[in-house]
Amino acid sequence: MIPPRTIKNFCGFRGLWLGPSGAAATMLAGTMERLGAAFEVHDELVLDELSVERDICFVDGDSLFDPASLCAPGRHPRIPVIGVVGSEAPSRLKALSDVGATALLRKPIHPSTVYSALFLATNNHARLARLVHRIAEQDRRHGGRRFVIKAVVKLIQEQGLCDEQAFALLRRESMRLRIGIEEYAKNFCSNASPQESRIDAHQDDATRDRRDVDELGTDADERPGSRPDQTRRA
Repeated sequence: MIPPRTIKNFCGFRGLWLGPSGAAATMLAGTMERLGAAFEVHDELVLDELSVERDICFVDGDSLFDPASLCAPGRHPRIPVIGVVGSEAPSRLKALSDVGATALLRKPIHPSTVYSALFLATNNHARLARLVHRIAEQDRRHGGRRFVIKAVVKLIQEQGLCDEQAFALLRRESMRLRIGIEEYAKNFCSNASPQESRIDAHQDDATRDRRDVDELGTDADERPGSRPDQTRRA
């Protein structure tokens, strides 16, 4: 597996301040400019207008904000979130945690701490996004396993295959169509007749039979006494 790319350069990124403008926003604007990034102040954000590739949100945890403007309830945020607080009250920290903040800045903001927060927020957000995607994929495949079992049983009953042959047939056909075996098995079970798979299975048997005959013929030609020169001498 290719290791994920670590984000180190924030040139071209865009920082979005969610909350009222103030000294913290002014400090962040200057620091982001020195890092080659843009900076904007917003009272609210629109999810569809956020850029997953380059946007980073700074949330003022000391002010009221709408969590739905960053992510749906219980979902991973689309962009990295950095919480900014002056008071580390549990209620304010919980609100930042609920919107998926992966880094924290304490007011008053010191310019030397901004890069560390950006680095942690963006890379932790990317790592969590990969984990969320992997879990969703595993859940999808787990839910499709029952169709694989049903398809194997169907092949055993209709084509007289053993369980290993039936599973190998499903895997081969799914690879040929370049889809997951779970998806292929679901489509296979929903069809009234598995004619295509039956034909493929018989074609494979015929191919193996022809290969066996060819190998037997080759072995016979190479046996002592079967060469043309030996036949002529006899």
